[in-house]
Amino acid sequence: MKLDLDPALVERARSLAARAGQPVVDLARSHTTAAVERAVLRLAGIAGADPDGIPWVNRLVDAVVADVGLGHGVAAPVWHAMATEGIDDLTLLAQKASAGSVRFAIPRGAALTAAKRASKRAVGAGIKRIDRNRVERELSTLRRRSERAAKDADMLKMTSPPCSATTRRAENERPSRSRSTRNTVGRAASPLRRK
Repeated sequence: MKLDLDPALVERARSLAARAGQPVVDLARSHTTAAVERAVLRLAGIAGADPDGIPWVNRLVDAVVADVGLGHGVAAPVWHAMATEGIDDLTLLAQKASAGSVRFAIPRGAALTAAKRASKRAVGAGIKRIDRNRVERELSTLRRRSERAAKDADMLKMTSPPCSATTRRAENERPSRSRSTRNTVGRAASPLRRK
């Protein structure tokens, strides 16, 4: 269904909506939370917990916040520290940071660009992994539903009761007679199956 709206009016409404919503977008882009930053690190592959049961991701975010705060997020400082320390595993970095042997800084210039690129690559791989898992779950669900439908159809064939219909028609001959025709429809192995 197509609405007959003036295109100029639609464009003006969109422009006003974008302008009205821009402060909210700016606020969301300039602020973050520890929960959001932990989610970023989990997407990038950090896993496990320390001997006290505290997740390594919590330890790593706490260490970054203690050194540089949360205002810029944790991705750039974390991947900058990985590059400078020569560590390629987030969990190992979290363990070292928890022990106090790694310090975090906000990178600048080329180091910032490299840290952002590395973090986007790692998080992107996590998102792809999630997408693959979702597709596998959906396919598995479809297969189960298909198998269940086939099983239900087989059960229906085995258990459906036969149905009978009788048609009687009168013949206009003297003396009055009637003839009957009986059709029974049911499962193939039904003893009541008649034609």
